Amino acid sequence: MAGKIPFDFIMHAGDISYANGDQPIWDEWGNQMQPLTEVIPYMVAVGNHEDYNLWDAFIYRFKMPAHESGASDGNFYYSYNFGGIHFIILNSERGDFSHSLPQYQWLVRDLASVDRKVTPWVFASFHRPWYCSNMAHPGSGDAMKDSYEDVFYQYKVDISFVGHTHAYERTLPMYKGAVRPDGIVTILNGNGGTHEGSDKHWLPKPVWSAYRETVFGFGIATVYNSSHLHWQMMKAADGVVADDWWFVRNH
Repeated sequence: MAGKIPFDFIMHAGDISYANGDQPIWDEWGNQMQPLTEVIPYMVAVGNHEDYNLWDAFIYRFKMPAHESGASDGNFYYSYNFGGIHFIILNSERGDFSHSLPQYQWLVRDLASVDRKVTPWVFASFHRPWYCSNMAHPGSGDAMKDSYEDVFYQYKVDISFVGHTHAYERTLPMYKGAVRPDGIVTILNGNGGTHEGSDKHWLPKPVWSAYRETVFGFGIATVYNSSHLHWQMMKAADGVVADDWWFVRNH
């Protein structure tokens, strides 16, 4: 089975099973996912639909490398290296993003420890987007953005992979609400599918929105070297590539 899977690992930015606390649905989802999860790493961030029964399913059904990366809050935030990538996973669901709290303090320490000669790429993943032109969930990531964007920019995080909104959008590199060549690209890939349906209503397209579409699909990132990454968003229904983009690091 492993030879048939053309991926090294999968990243899921929250709202994992949509069980909403129903443990038999979690079991069914786990059985459906087993052909993937038994052969490749399946890394997760927490979403708002995991916020049932005190997060029990998210805490006890997954084991992410929090302890190994010096974090102190179970699966909720952690980091790991994969090839030339340093990946940071954060919790966007707990509301308070004060700099005095453990998650922010850990984030600063973690970013400061990254050796860009070893892992030239730094990605982040969390559930709620900082920049999104869809009309669903307006401002849901603003509190986190207001607190964390400066440190992301200081340490030159390349891309944030997020979900929450049931659509797809890729932004230009952003910082403080403006397009900046050395800013952070947001890839909103919340279009995996849900019984709640897709979010079809968009604001007038802002200058920072590079591509957006309401369609079920998934994304594939291929890192070729320390400077070139190829990203594709593929439509689930027919495998057609909807968004095709090359990221060239220049910092």
